[in-house]
Amino acid sequence: ELLWDVGLGRRERLNPEGVVSSFPVVADLLGDGVNELAVGCFAGAVVVMDARTGDVLDRMQFGVESHEEHLSNSKIPRFIREALRRTGEPVNCLTPVELDGSPGAELVLGCSDGFVYACEPGTGIVMWQFETLDSVYDPCLILGPLGPRSSDGGAGAACRLLVWDEGGVYLLDGGTGAALPGPEGEAGAARVLACDLDGVPGRELVHIASLGGRVTAWSLEEGP
Repeated sequence: ELLWDVGLGRRERLNPEGVVSSFPVVADLLGDGVNELAVGCFAGAVVVMDARTGDVLDRMQFGVESHEEHLSNSKIPRFIREALRRTGEPVNCLTPVELDGSPGAELVLGCSDGFVYACEPGTGIVMWQFETLDSVYDPCLILGPLGPRSSDGGAGAACRLLVWDEGGVYLLDGGTGAALPGPEGEAGAARVLACDLDGVPGRELVHIASLGGRVTAWSLEEGP
């Protein structure tokens, strides 16, 4: 039974606003107690829909700034510059994650403009952005906070996010996007996994190198 069918926009060579570029994710993104569905698009949009009906609730745009240097170039035909002005860079991956303690999950996304963003669906507010060496194509890993929890049961620090691309591996503070001590100098990864390798409570990290066929296991310290 077909529940809903929604077009996300035009699908033309110079206006690919409706072309999907990421796997969709489902979570309570607006804090309304029901699930929304979010998907990234080739022209830089993140579209948030009602998971029950497909109604579009929000549309955020990313990667537009990366085109600014071309907009004043008179050698580029005007119609191409107009197309660049309306579009961003592809959104490659989405991760719903609780970052600020308010109702509803935030979205962490990798964009082909070379940044990872954390944003609030519904308001469109970008909480932070982090510049990477390459484009991030895989959803980030959500790691527990370091240190003890506060007396009211909250975390002593924001959760940590592990992000990777072919250029590097980055451990970030989920609340601020600041880089944390961790895999400094580690080469880029084809994949990073968080899993139990030794049967002891807690997880380890498995790093699969982009080149050379090298697999490395790391210990992972997480708060209680």
